[in-house]
Amino acid sequence: MARQPRTTEETPEAAAPDLAAQIAELRRELSGIVEALAHEAGNRSAAFAEKVGAEAEHLKTEAEAAAAAARARLDAQAEEARACVRANPLTAIGIAAVAGLIFGLIFGRR
Repeated sequence: MARQPRTTEETPEAAAPDLAAQIAELRRELSGIVEALAHEAGNRSAAFAEKVGAEAEHLKTEAEAAAAAARARLDAQAEEARACVRANPLTAIGIAAVAGLIFGLIFGRR
C-alpha cells in the first residue's frame, strides 16, 4: 500500500518549483563565493608579486655592488701586476717564457 500525500505541498510536483528556487539561490551564492575567492587570490597574487619584485630589486642592487667591488679588486690587482712587470721586466719575461714552455709541453702532446 502506497502512502497518499496529505496535502498538495507534499507532492513532488509541488516541491519542484521550491527546489528549483533553492538550487538557483545556491548557484548564486556559489557564484558569489567563487568571485570572492578569485578576488582574494588576485589581491594575494598582486601582493606576492610586489614583495617578490622588491626582493628582486634588492638582490639586483646587492649583485651590482658585489660586481663593482670585484671589478675594483681586479683592476687594482691588474695595476699591481703591471707595476711589478715595469719594475722587473727581465723577471717578467723569464716567468712568461717558462709558463709558455710548460703550457706548450702540457697541451702540445696529444
